[in-house]
Parts: sequence; structure tokens; C-alpha cells
Amino acid sequence: MENATWLEHLVQKKELWYCDGQDTFPPLFYQLYSKLQQFASQKDLYGFFLQLRDIFEFLIRWYDLTGFALAAYIQDMDTVSALCDPEHAYSFGDWVQIPPSKLKRSPSIGSTSLGKLLEVLNRHYNKAKIVSWRNESIGHGAIQPGTSQDFLDTLEGKLSDLTQCLSTVAPMAKNIIYHDTPGTAYSCSIDNGPPFPLEPFIYRVKDDYRVLDSLHRGNNSGKVLSYQTGKRTSIDMSFLHELSSRYYGTVPITVEGSFNDTVFSGKLDAVLQHFHASNRYWKQTHYFAWLFDCLSKYSHGVFLLRSESGTGKSVFTDQLDGSGKQALFSQGFICRAYHFSRMSVRPSSEFPFALGDLFRRVSECEDELHGQLPALTYQLPPEQRGSAMTAFLQAFQALYKRTYGHSKMLLILDGIDHLAPEDTHLLNFIPNSDSLTGGLYILVTCSSTPQQGTFQQDFLDSFSYFRKSFGADEQIG
Repeated sequence: MENATWLEHLVQKKELWYCDGQDTFPPLFYQLYSKLQQFASQKDLYGFFLQLRDIFEFLIRWYDLTGFALAAYIQDMDTVSALCDPEHAYSFGDWVQIPPSKLKRSPSIGSTSLGKLLEVLNRHYNKAKIVSWRNESIGHGAIQPGTSQDFLDTLEGKLSDLTQCLSTVAPMAKNIIYHDTPGTAYSCSIDNGPPFPLEPFIYRVKDDYRVLDSLHRGNNSGKVLSYQTGKRTSIDMSFLHELSSRYYGTVPITVEGSFNDTVFSGKLDAVLQHFHASNRYWKQTHYFAWLFDCLSKYSHGVFLLRSESGTGKSVFTDQLDGSGKQALFSQGFICRAYHFSRMSVRPSSEFPFALGDLFRRVSECEDELHGQLPALTYQLPPEQRGSAMTAFLQAFQALYKRTYGHSKMLLILDGIDHLAPEDTHLLNFIPNSDSLTGGLYILVTCSSTPQQGTFQQDFLDSFSYFRKSFGADEQIG
């Protein structure tokens, strides 16, 4: 059958075409679908084929990126980090498999209409072998000749697959509303929830919609793709590059770099872990005795361990950390340590995210927590940071109790004397003992070397602790 005749018959088969009131899917979808119908009416076989391919790619990518925008809005950076994984180039097959799986595991997204829609798209694309069809038809070779009946039959089958897919996900898509008001940021709301911004994942520039296409590994930029023009444009992607550095350490420190850079490498982090490894130093058993005494006497609170430099404070805290020897785990404690000495190669803005990572990883049980996890907000006034830290710890305490049966938590903030002057504002995240609830403890360590006139010294002089230790001497507060 000739191409023109075949396309005429295709246009007349109404059951092969999807039709609704143009209020179910994003506006761009209807523009692309209208163009598909136009190619068929104009008897443009290859235009029809390429447009059909683009619609399959658009659907999965658009809703994937909507999911990542929602994850970023609720501070689920563990989910968003999948988009920055250097192991994946995000080919069409990656868009079909990776984001739907990652977003489905997020309790705050997987149960929504968006999570269910992505699950259906993933299942349908796999069943219909859309990725294989796309790759075999054009992606990994020459386009088949239009005179091939197999090629024509396959095209008709894929158009039918698309219609079935759209009909199946339509009830879920109706609950995903895109707000396209001129003069405002492009946003979305799901299941009557609050609107959330779609940038930097999806952009609207006048009448053109652009979606994230790729990240440049050498700088902070990336490319966005316009399905209307087919053009790719470079834009700033600092947010995603910072996330990539935090999760994957993909930006190396070279001779051109400096310790003031806001990135750090995974290899450097491993070196620091080895440097602090507790089996390389003598154990300080009197620190254990002192801390266990504190924990047995008080139901909650903040403690200060202050002694001379080089006396094993950091080693002691590593032994307590869940990544070490589980010294407190058997007593019902979850313990995590953050070392301020490592901030020489990390920006201060990384601090709240690092704490989230520490508590997300449940190394004692060889497990990880996923979903809408508690998060600290970096951009807070100083007077609100202590209460934010309390709420953060209380939320994780509830999660650990419900999931693992452990209701006591100890956060160690090691080496506040290592903070640079411009980073001392992080001390405002340490809450007052009275604001902590039962089972929550914070241990702060610091050198006993005099630091008169420093912010740290002023902080230590004015802060209210339950108990303080200065080397061999103790003071009960």
C-alpha cells in the first residue's frame, strides 16, 4: 500500500485516535498531538513517524520532571539526586525506567496521582516495547523504508498503543493541574494540593515550553529542550550541579581548585573517613564513662566535651557514630556524628543537607530511609535555627522509633573550634537543652585551648548546658 493511501485509511480509523476536551494533559501535549494529526492529514509519513516518537518521549519525560520538581519542593533531595547520577546519561530508556521507579519509592509522591500515572506509563511502555521500537526504528540505525508493510503496521500499532496509554492515564492526569498564568512562574498542583514551581526542571518562555535535557559535566550549566522548535538551549543549572557534588562527588579538587571551593570529591571524603578511623588511635575510655554517666542521669539535653587538642575527641565520636562500632546501639540509641573539621573542604550551606544524609542512612541495620524525610532549612533567621533543629531531631526520632524501635537519639557536633569565622553562624542551630524532649541528646566537642575574643568562646560562655567537661575536670551545669 502506498504511503498516501495508508495514511488516508489511518486518519479515518477514529478508534486509533485519542480525543478529549483538551483539559486533561499539559497544553504542550495537545500542540504536539495536533501536529501528529496534521502530518497524517498531509500524508507526510516520516513527519508522522517522528512526531509519534516525540510524543512518546515527551509524555514520560514531562511527568518525570514534574515528579522531580515536586520532590525538590518537599525537600526530598534523595529522590532528586537520581537525576544527577553520573552513571546515567538519561537516554530515552533511562527516562522510562529510572525516574518512575525512584519516584514510586517516595511515600509522598508514589501514592499521588502523579506517582500512579508514572507507574502506569512505565508498565505500558515496557509492555508495548516502546523503547525498543524507537531505537530499532531510528535511534540505532537507518529509518525503515516507507514502502515496508511491516513498518506501516508497526506505526499503526504504536498509534493504538499511544491511544490506549492516554485513555488509561487520563483519570490520573486530570488531577495534575498545570498553572499557566502569564506573568507568574510556571507551576503545578496535584490532587488539590498547593502549587509548586516547576523550574529548573520545566520552563515556560513566552509560548515555548522547555524541559531539562542534560547536564554539562564541566561547569554549572545544562541544556533544556524545546519540543516545539527542536532546539536545545544552555542555561544555569547550579542547583543540580551542587546536588550532584553532594551525592556523587563528581567534581574533583585539582591543582587549580582551592579549599574555598563549594564542592568536594568522593575520594577526598574517603580520605577524611580514613583519617578519622577509630582503629588508628588509642581509645579514650574515660570519655565513654563520662558520656554514659551523662546519658544515664539526664532524660535529654546538650552536653559539652572540651579537652586539649590531640586527646582523641574526634576518634571518640567516630566510635559512637552508627557507622563505627555501634557503641550505643545496643542500649537503644541511634547516634550520628558531624565533624566540623571537614568543613574546610565543604561549604557551610552543606551542613543541614549533610545532617539529613547522616540520619537517612541507617548503617546499623544496613538500611536507608526514603521518601519525604525531615529536612533542615538553611535560610533561617538565627533565632529560629535552634527550634528548627529540635523539630528536625524530633521528626527523625519518631521515624526511627516507628521503623526500628529505637527512641533515643544522640547527635554529635564535633570540633566547633574548627569553624571558620564566616561559618560560626551555624552554632545557632544548636538548641537550648530545655527545648529538647525526652530521648534527644546533643554532644558538642571543642578544644580547651583558650579562644578569648572569638565567637565560639562567646557562645560557650553564654550557652546553657546540662553538663560540661573540661578534660579531667567536670562542672555540673
